[in-house]
Amino acid sequence: MLSGWRRQQLARNLALATIESRERLVRRFLGFTNEMPWHWTVQHVDEFFGDLRAEHSLRQSTVRAYQNALRLFCAYLIEPGYGWDRVCEQHFGSHPTQVCFEWNTAAHTQDNEQDPRKRAFTRRELQAFFDRADAEVTRTRSLGRKGWLPAMRDAVLFKTAYAWGLRRNEVVHLQSVDFARNPHAREFGRYGLLHVSYGKANAGSAPKRRSVLTVFDWSSEVIGHWIDQGLPLLENGLDLFPSERGTLVSTVALSARFRRYRDELGQDKGLDMHSFRRSYITHLIEDGTDALFVQQQAGHEHASTTALSLHLRLGRLPHQDAARGARLDDRAGPEPTGRQPMKRDVDYTWRLAEVMARAGKHNSTDLAPLLRERGIDLSASQVYRVVTQRPERVSLKLLAALADIFSCGVEDLVTVTAANAGRKPKAAAAGNVVALSEAIKPVPARIVRD
Repeated sequence: MLSGWRRQQLARNLALATIESRERLVRRFLGFTNEMPWHWTVQHVDEFFGDLRAEHSLRQSTVRAYQNALRLFCAYLIEPGYGWDRVCEQHFGSHPTQVCFEWNTAAHTQDNEQDPRKRAFTRRELQAFFDRADAEVTRTRSLGRKGWLPAMRDAVLFKTAYAWGLRRNEVVHLQSVDFARNPHAREFGRYGLLHVSYGKANAGSAPKRRSVLTVFDWSSEVIGHWIDQGLPLLENGLDLFPSERGTLVSTVALSARFRRYRDELGQDKGLDMHSFRRSYITHLIEDGTDALFVQQQAGHEHASTTALSLHLRLGRLPHQDAARGARLDDRAGPEPTGRQPMKRDVDYTWRLAEVMARAGKHNSTDLAPLLRERGIDLSASQVYRVVTQRPERVSLKLLAALADIFSCGVEDLVTVTAANAGRKPKAAAAGNVVALSEAIKPVPARIVRD
């Protein structure tokens, strides 16, 4: 019976972990009742699940999942197409029946059944956690222990989970080739976009894929430093967070390290690995980021799912109009804390030559007649300067004409960049050569602004 049920579930593309957990539940119920399935009764169900609630204090959602597994097994046995009812009647004089009904099982009455203690980090809690993870790298290395590299790997992994709002399984399966450039956010370099390959799957489906844009200015520094200096020491192909044995990092060991840091800091027990994702969603909404953008970043099909991760605090609620067209993170403007606005360095890049090249026009003389057709008469030298030099002043009519000629937008002709003033650019890394004698220090995350 169990073998046939297993094959049925495999045919439905269910995950092996789901199939195995359901089989364990049936065997557990079989051992509790000490009766074969053709002798099961509703009284057995009441006694079994009553014991689980009273003696083992299982949560309501767990009990309901167990009841659903038992219901599905009984439904398989009584399905005429499989013939188990006829076989049991012929050999044992009895046949299986359904023992799980609406009136003796738990109902699923609400969408959110997570532990009410689960919540997002506050910004100060998150900063303290990341600082503790960085301090572990320094402490372990100063003691001359080899565990400093796994500690650094996990510190970067924790920051990555928050910086891109990832689930634990998503961040564990990342590879170094999953990053790409975002042409609309050149300040992040080659880490402007992250392709997530192991998103949460629907029942019977493959993992969902999605692309997540980089939004925090420090995140590209953290991941770039790890890929250039830390990852080469592990030498494990494409995996971004491998173990010392060359396999993927263990989620059990990862959760244990998380709990150790959390408990040493005296933080709430309700904080877990998923709190990084809750914090990502909450902090973006608090900063006034567009709610639809946050939903797409998180990979949620419905806004109500995103709302389950929100843990907004009074005093940091976004203004009702702040989300409209807001740029990300610190671009949305100063936080309502009474601080002075931060100075910004604003620059632009004139890309007319690139737009012309994509359109197959490589000479400035090709542009002059097209401009004249639209009522703009420029000399050959003026057209040459417009194409080859970065103009300080351009009329709106000329921009409109160029956009019409090449069927593009103004943002394709002019790329705007902005960054906080006073931040010195870091020198480019010289290849992947790492001197083992040099101290590799983790790049800190900047959650709380000074």
